[in-house]
Amino acid sequence: MRRKHFLATGTLLLVMVSVAAGVVASRAPSSDDESTYGYLRLFNEVLALVKNSYVEDVPQDDLMKGAYAGLLASLDGESEYMTAAEYQQIKSGAGENDADVGISLTRRDGVLFVAAVLPGTDAQAKGLRIGDQIRRIGERSSRDMTLSEAARALRGPSGSSLVISVTRRDEPRREDVDVARKRLALPGPRLDAPQDGVAVVRIPAFGAGTTKALAGILERLQKEKLKQAVFDLRANAWGDVDEAVRSATLLVGPTTIAKIHDRRGGEKAIAGTGAKGPWAGEALLLTDAGTAHAAEIFVGALVDAGVAKQGGETTLGRGGEQEILPLANGDYISLTVRKYVSPSGKTWHGTGLAPTVSLPSDPSAPFKERADRQLRKAVDWFKESSQGAKAA
Repeated sequence: MRRKHFLATGTLLLVMVSVAAGVVASRAPSSDDESTYGYLRLFNEVLALVKNSYVEDVPQDDLMKGAYAGLLASLDGESEYMTAAEYQQIKSGAGENDADVGISLTRRDGVLFVAAVLPGTDAQAKGLRIGDQIRRIGERSSRDMTLSEAARALRGPSGSSLVISVTRRDEPRREDVDVARKRLALPGPRLDAPQDGVAVVRIPAFGAGTTKALAGILERLQKEKLKQAVFDLRANAWGDVDEAVRSATLLVGPTTIAKIHDRRGGEKAIAGTGAKGPWAGEALLLTDAGTAHAAEIFVGALVDAGVAKQGGETTLGRGGEQEILPLANGDYISLTVRKYVSPSGKTWHGTGLAPTVSLPSDPSAPFKERADRQLRKAVDWFKESSQGAKAA
């Protein structure tokens, strides 16, 4: 109950301050210091009104923590307020016997959603899918949980199970899904049978060994003289940035793969390592709302280099780097302090990378058929684009 007060009053304070701050800003002096003083004076006024007029008595400690949490939640899905105890849980990392259910989460407008489901997990077998709204994790309501809390709640002893309550995007009813936890092994890339002469390369994650496996696949494409390929990056929300950089180098060469920017204009280039692979055919990168972080770096690098086009749907938009910063009261905040950009300066944090070739999935099709139909559209695009080029 206390946590519900924490969130509800934090949201109330944030909304009230945000609305009133517009009034203050419209008549605030130009000096930043004086403007900040005006906001703080207004905040104290709102705080007093909530304490004296809200329908229930709420401890001031809850009010203040709720305000901090609401402020950080308004920035992005990864910035959040955490208590000292929560920080210690994060610092200690996963336990020796911890396993996971294999879903990646995202938060939009204060609501938790499934961002991606790892292939080969019980969660995938039980039908959890991108876009499912998380209502409860175990016995806890998702509204009471930060993103990091929810991620920790998914972990536990290998072989244990967890009930996750979801609401489907296209089926407005709640469903309780009992999923098993297990030690996760990130699947590597694979080459499927060509479709109409178009190679299909699946890259579900950028885990250890992805670059080596992808290099072997590119050699096969070259040997088998396959000049067109779909690189399927849908639901690729796992893995390591360095692995994605090395994998991108196979297709663009040892050039700048991405850059990191901070708010002061600082920039650090991330250079590709290794040699360019032998294949130089026509590539289409198939993405969706589950394509995130390392995979977005891979996509940005290839599109900027002109060696591939992006097709499908807009990516998730997880392009920030967070730091955990201490507060004077012993608590902490996790704050996004840097963001990745493509070599040309294209940013995607919070917005995602939009495709130039729109290939949306068909919501009217049965769920199990949607992915295959979208892939078929990607394969057909090569034929259509070739015909268009010939006509021109």
